[in-house]
Amino acid sequence: MNKELFDLWEDNIAIISPDGIISYTNESWKQFAKDNSLNPEECSEGTNYLKVCEKATGKNSDEAKTAFNGIKDVIYGNKKTFNLEYPCHSPEKKRWFVLKVTPLSKETPTSVLLQHINITERKLAEEKVRQQSHMLNSVGQAVIATDPEGYIQYLNKAAEELYGYRLEEVKGSNIVNVTPATSTRGQAEEIMTALSEGRSWEGEFGVYRTDGTEFLAHVTDTPILDDKGEMTGIIGISYDVTESKIAEEKLRTSEDELEAIYKNAPIVMMLLDNERRIRKINDYGAKFIESSAKYLMGLRAGEALRCLHHLDDPGGCGYGPFCDGCTVRNTVVETFETGNPHDMVEATLPISVEGKEKELTFLVSTSLLNIDGESGVLVSLLDITERKSMEKALKKSEKRFKEIYLESPIPIEIYNSEGHLIDANTSCLKLFGISDVAEVQGFNLFDDPNLPADTREQLLAGETVEYETTFDFDLVKNLDLYNTSRSGIIYVNVKISALCMDCIDGYLVHVQDITNRKLAEENVKQSEERLDLALKGTKAGIWDWYVQSGEAYFDEKWVEIVGYTLDELGPTNIQTWIGLTHPKDYKRAEELLNKHFAGDTEFYECQLRMKHKKGHWVWVEDRGRVVEWGKDDKKPIRMTGTHIDITNRKNAEDAIIQSKILAEEANRTKSEFLANMSHELRTPLNSIIGYSQILNQNPSDNMDEKEIKYSSNILNSGEHLLDLINDILDISKVEAGKMDYEPEKINLSQTIEIVIGLVKPLAMKKSIDIQFINNSEIFKVSADNVKVKQILHNLLSNAIKFTPEKGKIEIYLSTVDNTAQISVSDTGIGIPEDKQKNIFDPFEQADSSTNRKYGGTGLGLALVKKYVEMHGGDIWIESEVGKGSTFTFMLPFN
Repeated sequence: MNKELFDLWEDNIAIISPDGIISYTNESWKQFAKDNSLNPEECSEGTNYLKVCEKATGKNSDEAKTAFNGIKDVIYGNKKTFNLEYPCHSPEKKRWFVLKVTPLSKETPTSVLLQHINITERKLAEEKVRQQSHMLNSVGQAVIATDPEGYIQYLNKAAEELYGYRLEEVKGSNIVNVTPATSTRGQAEEIMTALSEGRSWEGEFGVYRTDGTEFLAHVTDTPILDDKGEMTGIIGISYDVTESKIAEEKLRTSEDELEAIYKNAPIVMMLLDNERRIRKINDYGAKFIESSAKYLMGLRAGEALRCLHHLDDPGGCGYGPFCDGCTVRNTVVETFETGNPHDMVEATLPISVEGKEKELTFLVSTSLLNIDGESGVLVSLLDITERKSMEKALKKSEKRFKEIYLESPIPIEIYNSEGHLIDANTSCLKLFGISDVAEVQGFNLFDDPNLPADTREQLLAGETVEYETTFDFDLVKNLDLYNTSRSGIIYVNVKISALCMDCIDGYLVHVQDITNRKLAEENVKQSEERLDLALKGTKAGIWDWYVQSGEAYFDEKWVEIVGYTLDELGPTNIQTWIGLTHPKDYKRAEELLNKHFAGDTEFYECQLRMKHKKGHWVWVEDRGRVVEWGKDDKKPIRMTGTHIDITNRKNAEDAIIQSKILAEEANRTKSEFLANMSHELRTPLNSIIGYSQILNQNPSDNMDEKEIKYSSNILNSGEHLLDLINDILDISKVEAGKMDYEPEKINLSQTIEIVIGLVKPLAMKKSIDIQFINNSEIFKVSADNVKVKQILHNLLSNAIKFTPEKGKIEIYLSTVDNTAQISVSDTGIGIPEDKQKNIFDPFEQADSSTNRKYGGTGLGLALVKKYVEMHGGDIWIESEVGKGSTFTFMLPFN
């Protein structure tokens, strides 16, 4: 080992043997010991350096023990090298050294080389950097130091917080990559030009943080120059100006808004000088006055507003006899004199509007301003004329509603937010048997024993509660809640709601006595039970159909009618019914259902065929009605009805219809036969009548009285037979539909008079009095004149026939609605009640004895009825045996 070389080193060098003895020290070591007056026994050659370190005491004893352990670790191969920084301060100055221990061979234990290197300058520099860093960290702005190319050398704490990076993460990285900016290329060139020229650059641009968020930074970049003026680095100072920019923008916006409010606010704003002349007025004010701001400059406020009193004195506004009492003027003057502002002072001015006087009410506000050294008053006028009118109407409305509340037939109670009763109207006091509301004021709603248990929580949550309950007056008395004149129990419907929509300012309670309704519901329930029993007795099936959803319920009887059980058809719906219904009958049923849904019919009723389980068709009568309608669209919601098996009835009806068809066919054949036969009988009969008439005249005078009598009998019998044939022919024509009907305008009263004239000789033979009573104002009706005469003739002939001598017949003509009503009354024998219903049938008479006594065919009244019906009229009889009969028929005017 060349120990002479170690003497050339500036570092303090010593060699320690494996047992800790100093075997060598260089000149620097020795000179350091001498300069610092160190104990030679602790640092000279031959000294056991390890023991010195191990036994060290004092302020550096911790470092000495660390050095002892480190040197031994290297001697014995536990560590390759060992380094230790330690202070070695003197009273004159501070010094720092680093101890480096290096093995001198690969064997263990081995001698080691100790180097005590002076690092004082480095430590002082680091201390200075720490102080500078502390100073920079104390600055509230971000500081970033880079080299001339922009590679980061330093970040202060503010920069770390602002950009989201730590110094150790970005040291050596280019600032362009670490803090990407949104600056333009032109801005970047401007920055680099300024720095290269040795100038600082200051400006604002957007920067991204490490989390990707962007902010607006105010940046000052300053070049670091050496003695030659060359740039050796860059210091960048920045801070976030986003909020301040937002605040500036808000301030500008606020100023713009204030200016817009001043110009466009729906309130008259004017600045008056000390002579109360307008110096400035907003756009709304000029528009309100219906003038321009330029024209209004210099006018007094009253003149500008067209106050009628500014014309009362040549001096103008403020000098008239009424101006001393003007609230607007006095408010402005008082602000000028005292400087006190006024807010919302109500004032009324008589204004000229379109040439008419009108009183306007304003709220006047004033404040004293100093503009350019001169005082002025800012006056604001808010037109509340319409509002005052509305307030007046509102007071009137409140009074009216108060009266309605007090006199309302609905009991109403008002409670405060704590549930204490404030007021109750007359109906409420009456319902609960209370004479004066003062007796129950303070009663707490939540103490009411009839209040459901969970109602309190609902009310406190602001919910509206409605319920039905019983009210026990005897319980109220027993609990001594209040005095009531009533007793027993009533049923009530109670609705409680908050007085305010957005808050619980109190409670409004509506009470309705539903005792009668409850009793009625109980009766309905009992009726339904009885109805259920009745339905079971009638063997009717029941169905319940929810129309919109198609759900349908059928009871056991319903499915039994078609041969099934509920389990066999279930689950049931409307398709169950459709599937069992005959297709042709379903179309008819659908039409009838739609008519009912449209409100054209009160009930749905349809007879239809349904397929029985065994394959045959069953006739049922389906009947029902809608019991629930939609509230808005009026669509049917629910429909219920019954289902009755009418198969036997339909079979019986079919048999009757077939019998009727056969009977009508037989009757038609009979009528045609009679019509044809009557024609065939007339021809020989006319010959018999004609020759009998000739014989009866005895033209040759060869016949005696007996022969003439025989001839008369032949003539009378022939005429009687002809009348019978004519009646048969007429009724046959009617029944066969071959009778002619020829209406014309006829005078009924004249027709009646004519027919009376025809039958009067017959009446005179029996001394029967005939009277015509005309109670009608009609003159003419549309009718077949011949048939009307035939009707009257038959009725009058019958009346004469069945009325005894010296009897009485009366004919009445009257008007009922749009019909003529004619009655023929007699005092004859009358008709038994059991015979009256068939009296208008062909060949029918009261009894056989009358036929023998009075004669006749029994066709007269049948023809009368047919003729009346041909006119669209009707005929009926009122009769009492022994007192007479009245036949009445009616004919429409047209």
